[in-house]
Order: sequence, then C-alpha cells, then structure tokens
Amino acid sequence: RLLGKNWFDTCLPSKIRKTVKSVFNQLIAGEIESIEYYENPVLTKSGEERSIAWHNTVLRDQAGNIVGTLSSGEDITDRKRTEEALRESEERHRTLFETMTQGVLYWDAKGRVVSANPATERILGLTLDQLQGRAPIDPQWKLIRQNGSEVLEEALPAIAALRSGEEMHDAIFRFF
Repeated sequence: RLLGKNWFDTCLPSKIRKTVKSVFNQLIAGEIESIEYYENPVLTKSGEERSIAWHNTVLRDQAGNIVGTLSSGEDITDRKRTEEALRESEERHRTLFETMTQGVLYWDAKGRVVSANPATERILGLTLDQLQGRAPIDPQWKLIRQNGSEVLEEALPAIAALRSGEEMHDAIFRFF
C-alpha cells in the first residue's frame, strides 16, 4: 500500500533514488523541461525490480505554476528481457554465420541472394555486393551436382523450398 508513503523512498531502487528525486525537484521548480517518456526501474512490494515506461506531463495551477506531475507507467520488464534475449541470440547467430567455414546464402522469396557469409564469398570468389540480387542460376556461373550433372533452377531444392514452403534436406551443390 502506497497511501501516505513517499513514493521515491518506497518504490525506487536506492541506486537511482537520489538522481530521480533531484530531477523531479528540478522539474517542479521549473528548472528543466518535462520529459514525456522515460524508463526506469521500480521496486515491487516483494523487492523485485521491474522496468517501467513512464508517460509524464506536468500539472499547473490557474496561474501556470507547476504543482505536480501526472504519470502513467507500463511494466515493460518482460519486453526488455525478451529484447535482450533476442539481441544475445542474434549476436550468437551472427558470430556463427560470420565465422563458419561452410558457405551460406540467404535468398528472398523470388530466389535472389540477399545475404551471404564470408565463407561463401571466399568459396565463390565474389563479394556480397556481387552476389546480392543474383539468382541461383546465373549466366555467369554453372551450378552442378556432386556427380557433375548440371542443375536447372526448377530442380534446385532451395527454389523448391521457397515455392512450396517445405524444408530441403541433404542437398550439396557446387558453383563453377
């Protein structure tokens, strides 16, 4: 229960309490402008820190003097945790993509190269700029199976997967 308690002392972690109080006092004194959106941690009744996104406005009396603030907060703790987990996952996958020795090409739904890892660039002897926008079947290269037979675009598992939405498995090809 918060009625009759000092919000700053009750709800703010000690590490930010002094700073937030100072900013609030400067705001009430008219020394700084109100920030409409701000994020900071608050403490729950059990002492857990939660991240809150605040939307703020100053309240003024009839003479225009600042008499308080009106704030509404949204708990964004889970969103922040999810964003951090996503960032960490993307970083791990980016590291894998950039350091693996196998070549990886990403194609869009039309079968055009949108990205390639450094191994692909080394294997094909082409830069990402040279690869982007190209189709798997390109007049400048020939795609062959391991047995040496040429592959037509329709037979490419990646193209079939793009068209059908189904996964491809165990396909190895070479570009020449």
